[in-house]
Amino acid sequence: MAKDYTKYKVKDIDGTFGKSKLVLAILKHYCSLMNPSFEDLKKDFPDELQGKGVFTTIEEANKIAKTKARHYVNDPIKIKDATISVSNQWGTQIDNFISKAKEIGYDISNIEGDESKSTPKPLINQINDFFRKEEFEEMRTFFEELDDDEWDKVDSEIGKLLKDDPKYFFVGIIFESIDGANFDIGSFLKGTGELVERFTIEKDPDKLCEKLEEKPLLKIIIEKYGFSNNKIKQDNVDFKLLFSAYFISNLEVIIKTDDYENLHIIADFIINQSLYVVREFDIDDTYGDWIADFTLNIIAAYTGVKISEYEGEYYSGRYFSYSAEMGYDYETACADIINAIA
Repeated sequence: MAKDYTKYKVKDIDGTFGKSKLVLAILKHYCSLMNPSFEDLKKDFPDELQGKGVFTTIEEANKIAKTKARHYVNDPIKIKDATISVSNQWGTQIDNFISKAKEIGYDISNIEGDESKSTPKPLINQINDFFRKEEFEEMRTFFEELDDDEWDKVDSEIGKLLKDDPKYFFVGIIFESIDGANFDIGSFLKGTGELVERFTIEKDPDKLCEKLEEKPLLKIIIEKYGFSNNKIKQDNVDFKLLFSAYFISNLEVIIKTDDYENLHIIADFIINQSLYVVREFDIDDTYGDWIADFTLNIIAAYTGVKISEYEGEYYSGRYFSYSAEMGYDYETACADIINAIA
């Protein structure tokens, strides 16, 4: 089944949306304006528009999610007498919903056209594009909007991808994090020579810190995989895939450090992921320190913590090799990172 790439825009609602996110956006907007009861909302957006229901209670959605996420349980909507969760299962029924929404008064336009008849890219090419452009939120949305048939196919393809090429580890992490996903990256550990161990420099937190003081993570990766033979550019997908796998695996170890300076160790580890740490190699700096930016994007995708939103300052250099004055409150951000991962 070819995926429908049609995007929509709604007057007075910011953003562009795929099918499922269109329904979510309109229900959010409608409920914020009307504050309907559950019964009245069912009358306005009846179950038959979707087939099994446009929305349900958050309690029911969470029960269903134990098998497979069929609703946006992490994006609930409060109404007069309940909290609801909107279905993310939309295919051709979207036409029913759009007709109803237009009847209510919503001005919906198709802004990109229907590409469903074109030949879709193989999954690996789509993933590589997401990494090349660092579009992790778009990758998450792509996974969330899969219908049942597409979901099963992608689940199988990612499993095979991890077995054949473990550097796609971070893709598995993102896919596994989708609400209700039955995919378990742990089930692929033995088949890939222990994925986590493959990318972990040292299991013991203190010993890992000692090794990273001797040689930065970036240098280990560059030397081990021969990236020093050519100029390392921002669009190098292999480098980004390997770096994301190593960074997340070793971050998971470092947060277990039993030290009152734990937050500073984590902060310095993050800040040390910078092209300025490996200046001896030929790294393209046309767009500035893109490795540092990529690191922050990985953290945001993995934990939801966007360090650039933490106002303040931080001085690195207590640990590892790189000293710098940073314009963000890394200490508070790292506390939130620990909470997100724990």
